[in-house]
Order: sequence, then structure tokens, then C-alpha cells
Amino acid sequence: MSETTTADVSASPGVGVGVAVAKIVVAALIGALWAGRRLRQTYFYFDEWSMIGRVIHLGVIEGATTSFNGHLWFFQDMIFRVQARVFGLDSNGFLVVVFISSLVALHLALAALAVRIGVPLTPALMLAGLLTYLGPAAQNFVFAIQVSPTFATAAAVGAAAVVLGGTSTTRRYLAVGGLLQLAALFDSGVGLLALALVGGVVIGLWPRGSWWVLAPSALIIGIWYAFGDLGPKFEASVADRIVFAARLLLRGGGSLVGGGAWVGIFVVIVFASSFAVAFAAGRLDRTALTVMFAAGVATMVNVAGIAQSRAGLPGFTFFENNRYLQNVAIPLTITFLPALVACAGLVRERWQLAEPGPRAARDALPMLVIAACFGLGLGAEADYAEVFIDRTEQVRTGVRDIAIVENTGCPSGQMPNLDARPLGALSPQVSTRLVAELVDRELLSIEPGRLATVDPEILRAICGP
Repeated sequence: MSETTTADVSASPGVGVGVAVAKIVVAALIGALWAGRRLRQTYFYFDEWSMIGRVIHLGVIEGATTSFNGHLWFFQDMIFRVQARVFGLDSNGFLVVVFISSLVALHLALAALAVRIGVPLTPALMLAGLLTYLGPAAQNFVFAIQVSPTFATAAAVGAAAVVLGGTSTTRRYLAVGGLLQLAALFDSGVGLLALALVGGVVIGLWPRGSWWVLAPSALIIGIWYAFGDLGPKFEASVADRIVFAARLLLRGGGSLVGGGAWVGIFVVIVFASSFAVAFAAGRLDRTALTVMFAAGVATMVNVAGIAQSRAGLPGFTFFENNRYLQNVAIPLTITFLPALVACAGLVRERWQLAEPGPRAARDALPMLVIAACFGLGLGAEADYAEVFIDRTEQVRTGVRDIAIVENTGCPSGQMPNLDARPLGALSPQVSTRLVAELVDRELLSIEPGRLATVDPEILRAICGP
């Protein structure tokens, strides 16, 4: 990865600035529409109701700094506060728009990093799209509460791209330092990954006098992990955590081609082989090796962190928690991307020697591979999205029914049980009291309806048998 391979997008051979911008805009729009087609059918679900409860019960500062399942989500309170106070809670439209913005940011940040590593613009945009809208990890683009970790990951990847953009300058110092702080404040867990990834490339490629850019983010993360509420701890032996970590790593790799752990073994072998071939051919320079080392450390940090916090979680499945697959797939892909780029260069050279002629077929091959990987994940994406959307629709209907019962009263004339949680495991954070509060504050409307139209299970939960 020499200066020529990390050139600016506009300097790519045969690609004018206008064409490059058009490709970027089209790719971002396609990704936004892809996610939007699912998101427009969703409603507030599960942990989102915890955020809604915090918005109405906590002040701005307290809400921004209170732990959420062990994470510092400093900006999450602001997003949900605007949704509730300005747009109300009859729909999640504002949240969806902000979430799609975060997905676009991640898509473009990944593409920028891929270009810096040496991937041509079009396949870089396709690869970034694959990682952003990874089918087996569909939770990350259909569940809008993921807005904070998505923005954080975009900031981390963007900071790494800035470092690879050239020599250290004041402007780059400020950009990298600012993006790292954003990553830590959006999501402290991702902030740790950002320190590993960006810290690795800063230390490896920039002079020692520039390492101070890591300090503000490191301070935020250090304070949080030293004094913050790191969430519930689940009992698991060391062996259990090692097995969990291995399964997570392999499933994360397998998700790149729509598969599970066994497919992940094949993916890891291909990745490792690409490194062996590229290294033996002398195609990995200092920059490439630095990126691989930094991203490899970030991958291990992520895997170890998730195993530590989630191994032993009752009822854990990689279907219900498929968001963790992308947490591994992104840094794992970045780890081996320099080697894959080097191997692709070797193949093109040998292909040209064997069959001199047009480059179209050679250039199209990586794009066909990426498209095939995306296609292999569509089944998993559809399976999860169908289940998730159905659940959110049940919550939407259930909240409407709770509001009707609380407003109309129980058939027997008794007072509704305000402590009841009528949605059960579907969204246990929703109580009759919470819905009543939201209605009283005019944040939630009562849709027309009669007790006869209310789900009998919800009526029973609120009013008794």
C-alpha cells in the first residue's frame, strides 16, 4: 500500500470527480432505500421503550450519562428526546431518518477506508454496502436503537481512513481526535474498538509527537470503564467464554457469505491464505501490515469484549442477537483487506500475461464476488426482518390497546392495574403506567376504539380475569 494505492478517490485512474461523486451518491441512496423499505414498517420495540422511559423521567444530563446495558450512549438520549418531545410517539419517523443517516455514514466511511487501502471506488462502495447491510446481521439496519453504535462505528472507520489519507497535519489531527471522541461518546463499547483500530494505525504510521490525538478518547473510555455502570454480569466459566468467542468469530466470518460457523472456518482459511500469499510475494508494505495488525487487534478486542459481557446470557442466540456478527465481520474484513487487495493484484497481473486484452472481465470479478456474498445473505435478512417487523406491529397494536383500556376503564368498573406489563416478553418495558403518562403528556395519541376491539390477553393483564 504505497502512496499510489492510497490516493484520493478523485485521482483514481479513469474516474473523474463528477463520476466519482455520482457513484457515491447513488450507492448511498441505494443503501438508504434498502434499509428504509424495512424501517418504514417498524415501531418502537423492546429497549427503545427503556429510552422513552428515560426521556420522560430523567433530565438531559442524567439521561445522557446514565449507563444503558453497560454502554455510555451520550447522544442517544438527545435523539429519543427530540423524537418524543417534538414529533411524538405515534410513529418512529424521526428516529428512522436519523438511523438511516447513521447507516449512510457507516457505508461511506467503510468505502473511504477501502479506497485508502487500495480498492477501486466501485467495488469499495459495494464492499462497504455488503458490510453495512449484512444480511445475517440484519438487526443492525432494521432495529433503529442501533443508531448510536452505528454512528460510533462510522466515526471509528472514518478516523482510520483519515490517518491513511497521508502524513500527519493539524487538520488531520483535529479530524482524527474529534472522530475518536465522537465514537467514544456515541458508544463506549465501539469507542474501545476505535482506540484499538485507530490507535494502531496512528502509532504505526504517524510520528510519536502526534499520538496525543488518542488521549481525549482514551480518557473518556478510561473514566467510563473505571467508574461507569458496566451493566449486568452473567455467570460463565472461562471455557464457556472461549467457546463463545470462537463461535462468534467464526459466525462473524461466515456471515460475510450468508453462512454460519462452519462456513466461517472456510472464510478464515481463505483470509489467512491471502495473507500468506501476499506476504510471501512481498506485496505487503509497512502501511498494509500496520492496518492488518491494528484491525486484527480491534477484532480480538471486540470478540473478547462481547464474550465477556454476553457469554452466559440466558436464552442468547445468534439469531436474536445477530447484531454482534457485524461487530466482528467489519474489523475482520478490514484486517485481511490489504492482503486480499494484494492477491487481487497478483491475479490481475498473471491474467494479463496469460490473456492480454480488455480489462473489463478482470475488473468485474471482485464486484461479482461481492454481489454473490450479498445475495447469499438475503435469506437470513428476510427471515429476521419478517420476524422483527411482525413483533413491532404487535407492539404498536398492543400500545394502542393499553391506551384504550386505560382511558375507557375496565369492564367491571375497577381501576386498571397501572403496574401491569401487558406486552410481556415482547416489550416488558411497557407498563400501563408508562402508556398513561405518555398519553397525559400528549406524546402518544389514543386511537379510536372500544374495549371489544382490545386483545383479550391485554385486557386480562390490565383488568384481571
